[in-house]
Amino acid sequence: MAEIGVILELESSYNAAQDAIQKFRPGEIDVMRVTDYQEGIAAAKRMVENGAKVLVTRAGYIAHLRVADLKVPVIEIPFTMSNITQTCVEASRRYGCVGLAGTQYMIDQSRMLDSVLGTNIKYYLASVPEDYPRVAFQARRDGVVALVGGFDETRYAENAGLARVVMASGSDEIAEALHESMKIVSQIRVEAKKNEELNTLFEMIGDALILFDGLGNVVQLNHKACKILGVKSEDQLGKPLTDGQLSSSVDTVIKTGTAIPYDLQECGGKKYVCSLRAVKSDKVVNAVVAKLQSVEYIQSIESSTRARLAERGLTAKYKFAQIIGDSPQLREAIRKAKRYSGVDSIVLITGESGTGKELFAQGIHNHSLRANGPFVAINCATLPTSLLESELFGYSEGAFTGAKRGGKVGLFELAHNGTIFLDEIAEIDTPMQAQLLRVMEEKQVMRLGDDKIIPVNVRIIAATNKNLRKMVQEGKFREDLFYRINVLELHLPPVREREGDARKLLEYMLEVFAEKFGRPTLKVTPEAMRLLTEYRWPGNVREMSNVAERLTVTNEGGKIESNEVLDLLYQNYEAPSPEENSRKTSILAPSDTEIERVMAKCGGNKTAAAAMLNISRPTLYRRLRELGIE
Repeated sequence: MAEIGVILELESSYNAAQDAIQKFRPGEIDVMRVTDYQEGIAAAKRMVENGAKVLVTRAGYIAHLRVADLKVPVIEIPFTMSNITQTCVEASRRYGCVGLAGTQYMIDQSRMLDSVLGTNIKYYLASVPEDYPRVAFQARRDGVVALVGGFDETRYAENAGLARVVMASGSDEIAEALHESMKIVSQIRVEAKKNEELNTLFEMIGDALILFDGLGNVVQLNHKACKILGVKSEDQLGKPLTDGQLSSSVDTVIKTGTAIPYDLQECGGKKYVCSLRAVKSDKVVNAVVAKLQSVEYIQSIESSTRARLAERGLTAKYKFAQIIGDSPQLREAIRKAKRYSGVDSIVLITGESGTGKELFAQGIHNHSLRANGPFVAINCATLPTSLLESELFGYSEGAFTGAKRGGKVGLFELAHNGTIFLDEIAEIDTPMQAQLLRVMEEKQVMRLGDDKIIPVNVRIIAATNKNLRKMVQEGKFREDLFYRINVLELHLPPVREREGDARKLLEYMLEVFAEKFGRPTLKVTPEAMRLLTEYRWPGNVREMSNVAERLTVTNEGGKIESNEVLDLLYQNYEAPSPEENSRKTSILAPSDTEIERVMAKCGGNKTAAAAMLNISRPTLYRRLRELGIE
C-alpha cells in the first residue's frame, strides 16, 4: 500500500518520477500519469481510498486537488532555479521575446537572469487555473512570441497564437518533493500512534472519559462513557452530545475557561458526577476534558504536543502586552515594533545587553501575519563557526565525522513560513557573514555536504548590542551584510533612559519572585526605592531581575531598607580607607577631590555618593554645583 501518490501529466515528468522513486523503498510511492484535471482528481481519490496519506503533483494541479476535499496534504513539486534558468534562456534564444507564466517564486528566480544574461522576458503571475487563459492572451497583446511555464500555466498558449514551452519536472525536483512528503508521512504515523495510545488510555482508565474540541464537538469517548450516555462512538464523533445538560456545561467551560470540578448530571434517569476542565493555550480554550464518576483530570494530546514544541524553541510566547513599562521611550519602541510587524522586511534590534531584544523579537512575530508559524531563535555567540553553520543550514548524512544518520534540518528550514531570530549577530565571523548574506538575498539554503537548493520563506530579525557601523569601519563586519539587515532598525532604550519604568519593573519582579519562592511581596522603603530607581542599571532588565531575586531570597524582615540596597548595588566598589572613614566622621567637610573620586566610584549616583561621604544629599548637590558637576 503506497502512502505517497504522485500525479503527473507530462510523459517526461512521469519518467523522471520513475527514476526518482528508485531512491525510496519499493511500494512506498505510487506514480500515475493522467491527461486532464478530471482524470487527475479521480486518480487522487483512488489513491486516498487505497491508503495514500500524501499527494504530490505539479503547481497546476494543486488548487484542483485541494478543492476536491481529499483530506490529505498535497505537496507541490518545485521548479529549481537551474531548471527555470535553462528553459528561459533557451526559449529567449529561439523566440526572442518570451513570457514566463507561473508562481511568484518562479518569477522571482527568473528576474535574476535579466541583468546577468540580458534575457528579454515578460512576467505573468498565474496562481490559480482561472489566471491561465487571461495570462496567455495578455502575453499575446504584449508582443510575446512564446509562453514559458508549467504544463497547466501554458495550456492556453496555442489558443492565443503563441509558441508553448513547457518546463518539465526533473528527477531531483521530484525527489525533493518526495523527501518533504516522507517527513509528513512520518509525522502522520506519529500522530496516528498517539491517537491509538490515547484510545488505549481512554479504554484502560476506570472512569468514563470524553474529550471535546473548542466547538463542543466530541473528539473521543471511551466505552464506559458510551454506556452511561447511551450512544455509539461512531455515531457521536465530530458532533455535540445529545445530552443537553452536559453539552450546556461544556459550552460554559469553553466560553469562560473556568473548570467545573463537581457537576451533578442526569442521563436516562441515571445520575452521575461529572468534572470538566478546559485545555487552554494563550488563554484560548481549544479543548475540554470531561470525566465521569472520578476526580482526576486528563491532559490533552494537543496540549502536550504544543508544550514539546515550546521546549524546542519553535514558538514565541511573549507579546507586546507583556512588556512592563509605560515610559514615552518604551511606548515609542513598541509603537515602532508594531508597525514593523505588518511587513516582512528584516528588522535589526539594537540596544545594550539586557534591554529585552528577544522579547521584542517575539512580540513582532506574534503581532505579524506569521504568528501561526514557527519562531526559531539562536544566539550566534554561543557556537563556533563550524557548529553555527550546521545549525543554521543543516547537513546531509555523512557530511562530516559525527554527522547524524539521515542528516539534520537547519534552523532556516525549521523557520519556514515563520521567523528566525539571530541574536548577537555581530559575533559571526566574516566567512560566515558571507554565507548568511547569500541566504538572505536568495532565500535558499544548501545543507552541508549536499548539492540541493532548498527554498525557504522566513522573516529575519537580527539583534546586537554592538555598534555595527563602527565594526564596518574597522573591517570586522561586512558592509553589504550590514546594509542588508539594517532595513528596519529598532533601538531599545536602556532602563536608565526609560522615565519611571524602573519602579514598575522592580515592583513587578518582586511580586514574581515572591510568588515563585512562596513568600510575601517585599515592601520597599522610600529611601531604598530612591536608591534602586536612581541606580544606572548597566545590566538593564537582566541585572534588575537578578537584584530582585537576590533581595527576595536574602531579606529577612519583609522590608527592603536603604542600607541593604547600598550593600547590594555598591558592594563591588572599593571600601574606603581608615583615613577616609576618619575623615567622614570628622567635622570637616569632604574635599573637592574626595567628592569627585567618590562620585566616580558610585557611577554618578548622587544618593550613593552622599551616603559614602556621610553628608546629606542637599549638601552634596550644593557642592556639585560649586564644582560645576551636573
